[in-house]
Amino acid sequence: MKLNLIFIVWFILFFMSCKPDPVKPAPEPLIDSVMKIVWKQPIGYSTRECSFVTIYNNTVVYCFFPRSFGVSTLIGVDKNTGNTIWFFNSFSAVNDLYQEKEILYFRSDGEIIAFSIIKGDIIWRVKAPINFSFDGPLSFSANKLWKSWCDKDSTVLFSIAPTDGHLTKIKTLFGSKNEYHEYKFGKAINWMHPNGDSILVLTSTALASNNSISEIMAFNLTADSIYFRYNGFLDLAGIRDPLIIGNQLIILDNQSIKSISLIEPIQSHIFGTGLNLKWNLPMPIAKYYSYTNLLYQDGLIMTRTKSSQGTNGAIAWIDPLSGKMIKNLNIKTSISGNFYFKDNWMYYYNNDYENITKVDVTGPKIIWNFSTPDGKFGFYKMALDADNDLIYTMGEEYFYCYKIIK
Repeated sequence: MKLNLIFIVWFILFFMSCKPDPVKPAPEPLIDSVMKIVWKQPIGYSTRECSFVTIYNNTVVYCFFPRSFGVSTLIGVDKNTGNTIWFFNSFSAVNDLYQEKEILYFRSDGEIIAFSIIKGDIIWRVKAPINFSFDGPLSFSANKLWKSWCDKDSTVLFSIAPTDGHLTKIKTLFGSKNEYHEYKFGKAINWMHPNGDSILVLTSTALASNNSISEIMAFNLTADSIYFRYNGFLDLAGIRDPLIIGNQLIILDNQSIKSISLIEPIQSHIFGTGLNLKWNLPMPIAKYYSYTNLLYQDGLIMTRTKSSQGTNGAIAWIDPLSGKMIKNLNIKTSISGNFYFKDNWMYYYNNDYENITKVDVTGPKIIWNFSTPDGKFGFYKMALDADNDLIYTMGEEYFYCYKIIK
């Protein structure tokens, strides 16, 4: 009995002394080894959700969501000192932030808002048209804002003048007799046809009672007609954020990237019979389940992949003419937010490890990972001042300005 008791005590002490293997490594170099704090500003709230950071002249703007209440707060600070210039509480969530020089455009509390970075105040605000409700995201292209709204019978695409918020009806899409009860647009992007016509390309999804169909749609704004429309996709997430390079439309189709000729996009002009593909690139590695986001940088398409668990990922560089993968970097994590570039260096927010990563794109190879002193970076977002080697981002309690020293 005594031996059994001794064994039980020994086993408990041994178990308590053992440290379980971490689920993921957390490389955290010394604070001054690769980046140095220039200044830090107390946020005033406990938060790790920073949805937007941008720089205009000497002002850094960041948008965050405090833990204690579900509204967005915009703050403008002096980029050299961190001193607050202005403070704006939206009293609602801020979505779809776009920056055009000194103006921010965003959706908040049922309105589209134009906001001055210089003055820290609203320039104009516009509500949905009477009897319409908000639908898809806000988009900026061809010097206009684009937005779709729904009433009980149809979905209508509007353009919004960035100077004063004036609404112009572009197209009514689906009426009450259509089987689809809701229609959502994704990002809008403009393309000039060689004949001079202005073409607006959108991805969208029609939602029905038992399924959904995603589409690529293009409107000829010059001729006031539909240029082409294709509804052969069944996955909404797979065709967001189209990219246009020359006369090619690059899209994400669930588990592949496709290049479509915009000169002759549909093989047959019978609705939805097939796309005129220039190339189709499947997923490079089977364990990754989807591509996310597209970027055109230095003559190559960049994209990233992620697994269903979000813990594996890669960055791929693709030739836009042939569709061949030129190089691939396994990063063993997922990425959220944007890529930022200076010379041959690339920076991004490393989602799983909650730090910033620096990459030499000529390799490509990872140079370093960096975490803030208070443990957490702002949720997904940062901004790079490439001219001065400065990075702005949020920790759990502070907003930081860092100097890149290595």
